[in-house]
Amino acid sequence: SSQFGFRKNHNTIDAVQALVSDMINGLEHKHNTFFRSFDMSKAFDTVAHDVLVSKLFFYKFDNTLVKFFASYLHGRAQTVYLNDSFSCALPVHHGVPQGSVLGPTLFIMYINDLPANLTLTGSKCFLFADDLGMFVSEKTLVETKDNIDANTSLVLDWCNANKLMVNTGKTQDLEIRLGVSQKNVKHIKFLGVLVQSDLKWISHINNVASKVSKGIFLLRSLKDSVGPDVLLSLYYGHIHSHMTYGTSLWANSGQANKIFVLQKQALRVMCG
Repeated sequence: SSQFGFRKNHNTIDAVQALVSDMINGLEHKHNTFFRSFDMSKAFDTVAHDVLVSKLFFYKFDNTLVKFFASYLHGRAQTVYLNDSFSCALPVHHGVPQGSVLGPTLFIMYINDLPANLTLTGSKCFLFADDLGMFVSEKTLVETKDNIDANTSLVLDWCNANKLMVNTGKTQDLEIRLGVSQKNVKHIKFLGVLVQSDLKWISHINNVASKVSKGIFLLRSLKDSVGPDVLLSLYYGHIHSHMTYGTSLWANSGQANKIFVLQKQALRVMCG
C-alpha cells in the first residue's frame, strides 16, 4: 500500500525510507529521478460526508455498517465560545471528527483510491495521512517531466472530484542528482525530514543540530532553578526527540558526529 499513516507497524520514517530506497534504485538504473510533494489544505476538515458514504458502498461495506458511519457523521454542529457566550450552532457537512478513534480510519478510506489514479508507469505515490508525495523515475528527462506533469494533473483532478483542495503554491519539487556542487544542492521537507537532491543528510543534520543547541541552551538557563525531573523532561522533549527522529536514515552520515557531540554536551549540563 502507498498509505503509511494510521496503519499498524507503519510510521513516517518507514515512508521516507521507502522513498529514499526508490530514489537510490532509480539512480542505480541511471534514470532521471524526480520527487514532488503536495500540500493538501485542511484535508481532514474538508472530507465530504456524501462522498465518503458513497465510497463505503463502493468498497462493498455492509449496509448496516455504512448506515452506522453515516449516522456517526450526520447531525454534527459547531459553535464558537467567546466572551462567556456561544454563537449559533451551524451544521457540519464536511470533515471527520479529529481526535476521535474513527476519524483517521474514515480519512484513509476516503483517500484510499487516490494512488490508483496514478496509472503511468515509473511513478509511485507516498501517503502519510494527508501528506502526499509523488515519485517518478524515467530513462530520459523529457519522459520524467511529462510523467510528473501528467500525474500532477491526475492528482488535481482527483482532489477536485473528491472536494479536497491542493495548495499549489506550496508544491515542492526535487530532482535527484549526484555529483553536483554543494551550492547547487537543494532539499525539501517531507514528513519532518529534509531530503537533499544528492541524498546526503547535511541539511537535515544541521537542522537537528540547531534544534538540539536551543534545547541545550534551555537546559543551561533552567538548571539552577528546577529539579532533575524537570530537566529530564526538558531533555526528552527538546533534545532527545529531535536526535532520535529518523536516525536510521542519517546516523551513518559523516556529519552525524555533530549530533553525538551535542548529546554529550546536554548530558554534561544535566549531570555536571
